[in-house]
Amino acid sequence: MKLVDELVRIYLNEETWHQTKLSEAEAKAYYEVALTKGRVLAYQSEDGELLGYVESWLIDFGQFGRILCHLPFDISREDIQSGPICYVAGTWIKPSERGFKATIFKYLVSQFFRQNFHAEFFVGEARRKKTAPLKVLKRTEAIKKYLGDM
Repeated sequence: MKLVDELVRIYLNEETWHQTKLSEAEAKAYYEVALTKGRVLAYQSEDGELLGYVESWLIDFGQFGRILCHLPFDISREDIQSGPICYVAGTWIKPSERGFKATIFKYLVSQFFRQNFHAEFFVGEARRKKTAPLKVLKRTEAIKKYLGDM
């Protein structure tokens, strides 16, 4: 199975946190753009099964403000490859493969920081947190937190 098809399968069937869902065709078009722009890091088994991925965008402060305010943001029309803020747009690891010491997590974290090393800030949503759902870390804080124990 192609990576784009695996991403769509995961999005439609396993990512339950989305408040609204794109159609299958819209999701495929979306992930094709994200892959083309090099903004999805994936870990696949030898037979092509997607075991984990992280999608991030390098955005500027204006784009970040629009995202926070839930204003229109279309990655096919936006520059998501050169801003000072690394926004984690999505991440998923197969439940049986999760854990901070797991191979997939370590691989994705190391590749993520290699790809986004020049970002000044790292931002992500903690979907299970009610008091501080948005996490913002400076580069040194993020590297220490996620690469410090590896």
